[in-house]
Amino acid sequence: MHPSLRHLFRIIPQEALHAKDALKPALARHIPRSERPTVVSQLRDRQRDIGEGWPSNLRIERPLEKSALTGVSRKNKIKLLKLTRER
Repeated sequence: MHPSLRHLFRIIPQEALHAKDALKPALARHIPRSERPTVVSQLRDRQRDIGEGWPSNLRIERPLEKSALTGVSRKNKIKLLKLTRER
């Protein structure tokens, strides 16, 4: 037995709908990747705000620059860059 169109759709009276339930909140504004703060910059800001209370076992190192890898072979350079890339 196949259902008819009348049984597939249910007509809801307009009085049963509440206006506040029908509207969804707006989505948060999308921030492009180039404008988002990096993890390193966020951690540096936290470290600066906390000051001496920052745990000594948490070190924040500068990001690796391409000039630091000038003497490394291409195969190993790609592996190193993948390891150091922020995700």
